[in-house]
Amino acid sequence: MQQLARELVQGKSLYDALHSLAFGYTLIRSIEELKKEAKKDIESHQIIHLIPASLVDEEGKTKAITNDDENDLKNTMLKIAKFYQVWYGLNFIAPACTQICTEHNLTLDNFSFIVYDNPFIPKGREPLYVKGLMAGLQGDPIIASHLLIPQLENSLRYILKQNGFVTSKRGIIQDDFLLHEVLNLPELKEVLAENLIFTLKGLLIERWGSNLRNDMCHGLLDHNHFFDPVLAYLWWLTLHMCLVPTYKQWINENK
Repeated sequence: MQQLARELVQGKSLYDALHSLAFGYTLIRSIEELKKEAKKDIESHQIIHLIPASLVDEEGKTKAITNDDENDLKNTMLKIAKFYQVWYGLNFIAPACTQICTEHNLTLDNFSFIVYDNPFIPKGREPLYVKGLMAGLQGDPIIASHLLIPQLENSLRYILKQNGFVTSKRGIIQDDFLLHEVLNLPELKEVLAENLIFTLKGLLIERWGSNLRNDMCHGLLDHNHFFDPVLAYLWWLTLHMCLVPTYKQWINENK
């Protein structure tokens, strides 16, 4: 897999290398695939799944409990998805990024084709995306995650508003929806694929997933946690979403 990743981006322009990394290999598991694997896991370990499962942090505090079949299936799916995300981050995304950095002299201007006139990125947010994407590519997940996670949240609200949906609470005080509220809006399924929504939930807000948005924003991650390969996967997913608007053009150019 590491060799495949390097070959996928090797000897290409930065434009082609980043598109190849974003779309050349499917790194998003479908809900149906995850559900099938989760059911198989539950059937193979029935006794374990009969016992309510607890999620405990490093200090021994209980953060979540699974106590019914529906939640057990969903949480097993999230754990399986996280396993793949960590594996892809370590064995596919990181080697590809290293290969790209070896071949290209990267500057912030190199990334302008990704962010400007991009329907996923509101005006004024382009420099934040550029710095976050470049940091992630160069192996600095601390800077990348602190810049990209809040901007992802804002971009999801932005694309919903662009499609005519309300992203704030109704009433005298009209606070914007927070990320967990946005990701659970039924309207989001009209804008993004369900597989992508499930992946974003697992990465950012689900306790049995990676829960990165909550852990990062509340200061629950120490220095070493930022080098978990799942952060590389989050960076890749952000790149993937940012390049969707130019995907068809890239495909046509490489026919």
